[in-house]
Amino acid sequence: MTRVVNDPVLGAWNDDHLVGGVLVHTPDSLWRTAKQEVLTQEYGKTIDAGALERLLAFEAVLVENEPQLDVPYHYIDTIAVHPDFQGEGYARELVDHVVEMSRQHPTSGAVCLCTEAAENHGFYNHLCFEKVSAITLDTITSTSFKRYTTNRDL
Repeated sequence: MTRVVNDPVLGAWNDDHLVGGVLVHTPDSLWRTAKQEVLTQEYGKTIDAGALERLLAFEAVLVENEPQLDVPYHYIDTIAVHPDFQGEGYARELVDHVVEMSRQHPTSGAVCLCTEAAENHGFYNHLCFEKVSAITLDTITSTSFKRYTTNRDL
């Protein structure tokens, strides 16, 4: 049986190989649905217990650190590029596409994301994202970023 999350999942391809992807929540998304909980539990069966515990703890931090903006927004839940293809512009292309999705959406006015990778802060700043906040759980620091996609960021 196939389980589907009703949020866009975008892929970056090199020839015939998927090298990166991004999961996006739109302003119309229902967050934390029962199907997503089932999906998380199924995913948990494919990774070790420690990794699942860390993932769930980090998700709780993300909820607490989610940006509170005055406009609806697209949220980059997960973005990843295979290590062999990092530095070749795939992540930038994926983020640019999400920004354009936000611009085309009738109510969205921004793109937001959270990251635990401090080394990615410069990348997001380079793409015109601003730091909103940061919160730490044990050794995990979640930093929240926003980028307005209306006339505010022009």
